[in-house]
Amino acid sequence: MKLQGIVLILAGCIATTAAVQESNEAWSLKQCIEYAHTHNISIGQSRLSVESSAVDLHEAKEQLFPSLSFSTSHDYSQTPYTDDPSQRAAIYNGSYRLNASWTLFDGGQRYYNIKSNRLAQQEQELSAQETAYEIEMEILSSYLQILYARESLEICRQSLVVSEEQEARGKALLDAGSISKSDYSQLVAQCANNRYQVVTASAQADLLLVELKQLLNIALDTTFDIATPSFEDEEILAPLPDRYTVLATAMNSWPGIRQSYVAEEKAALGIKTAQSGYYPTIALTAGLSTGTMSGNGVWGDQMKANFGESAGISLTLPLYDNGQTRAAVARARIEALYSTYDREEKENTLTHTIESTYLDARSAQEQYKAAQENALATADAYELIAEQFQLGIKNTFEMLSAQNDLLQARQEALQAKYMALLNRKLLEFYNNIPITLE
Repeated sequence: MKLQGIVLILAGCIATTAAVQESNEAWSLKQCIEYAHTHNISIGQSRLSVESSAVDLHEAKEQLFPSLSFSTSHDYSQTPYTDDPSQRAAIYNGSYRLNASWTLFDGGQRYYNIKSNRLAQQEQELSAQETAYEIEMEILSSYLQILYARESLEICRQSLVVSEEQEARGKALLDAGSISKSDYSQLVAQCANNRYQVVTASAQADLLLVELKQLLNIALDTTFDIATPSFEDEEILAPLPDRYTVLATAMNSWPGIRQSYVAEEKAALGIKTAQSGYYPTIALTAGLSTGTMSGNGVWGDQMKANFGESAGISLTLPLYDNGQTRAAVARARIEALYSTYDREEKENTLTHTIESTYLDARSAQEQYKAAQENALATADAYELIAEQFQLGIKNTFEMLSAQNDLLQARQEALQAKYMALLNRKLLEFYNNIPITLE
C-alpha cells in the first residue's frame, strides 16, 4: 500500500507538471498572483520565517515547566604495580542519576520572553504579508509592462508596414524618374530602421515575459503567456481615490506599518526583560541516584543499597554582576528608541510613496489626454503630408519626419496610458482594494 501511495503521488506530480507545461491558456493577472502566493521564492521564505518564530514561541513556553534529565557514568580502573595484591584487580564503578529542576521565580523573565516571542511571531506574520503585497505589486508592474511592450510592438509593426509600402512606392517613383536616388535611399533607411525597431520591441516583450516567469518561479521551458485585457478610456481617466483617504487606510492596514508598531511594543517589553536581571532567582531541585562497584556483591543489591534521594531549594541574589544587567537595560532602552524612529521612518516613507503615486497617476492621466489629442492631430498631419508627398508637393524628409512624429506621439500616448493605469491600481491597493485587471 505504501509503494502504491508513493506511485500515485509521483504520478499526480508528473501529471500536474505536464498539465502546466502543455497548457496554452493565457493567464490573467489574478491567476498570476494566486500562483505566486504558492510558488514565489520570497513568499515561501517568509512562510518559513513564520514557522521558525512559532517554534521559538513554543520553546519559550516550555521554559515554564520543570526540566528532567538522566545521567550515567561508568569507570574502569586498576593499579597493576601496587604492592598490595588485593588492589591489583580491575575495579568497575557505575553511577546513575535522575535530576529535576524547576525555576519558581526569575523576575518574570520567562513570561516576558513568551510575550516577546509572541510579538516576534506577529512581526514575522506581518512581514510575510508585506512580502506578499510587494510581490503582488511587482507582478502588476511586470504584467502591465508586458502589455505595454506588446502594444508598442504592434505600433512598430504598423509603422513597418507603412514604411514597406512607402519603399515600394518610392521604388516605382524612382524607376519613373519622379524622385531622386537620395530620396529613395531615405525611404530604404527608414524601412530598415523600423524593421530594427520591431526586432528590438519584440525582444523586449519576450524578455519581460521571462522576467515574469522568474517572478512566478515558473521553469523557463514551460509554455506560458498572459491574457490581454482591454482598457477603456473611462477606466483610465476615472477620478482617482482621495489621497488622504488612501493614506489613512494604509496607515491602519499596511503590514509594514503594523509590523513597526509590533516591533515598538516588543522593544518596550525588552526593557522589562532586561530589568528582570535585578531580581533574585528561586529554583527547586530534586534528584535520585544510585551506583554499583565490582566486587561488592550482586548488582541489584548494590543498586538498592546505594539508592539515594535529594531535594532542595536555591536562591540566587544578583548582588553584583559587573554592570551586565545595567548595560542590558541601557541597550534595551536604546533599542526601543530605534524602533520608534524606525516606525516614524516607515510612516514617512509610506506617506511619500502614496503622495508620489497619486501625483504620478494624476500627471499620467493629464499626459494621456494630451497625448491622445496630439496623436490624433499628428495622424491628420501625417495623412496630409503623405498625400502631398505622393503629389510631389512635399519631399521625402518632410514625409519621414511626419511619420516619425506620429510614431512618437502614439508611443507617448501608450506610455501615459499604462503609467496612469499602474499608479491607479497601486493607489487602489493601498486603499485595501485587491489588485485586478478584470
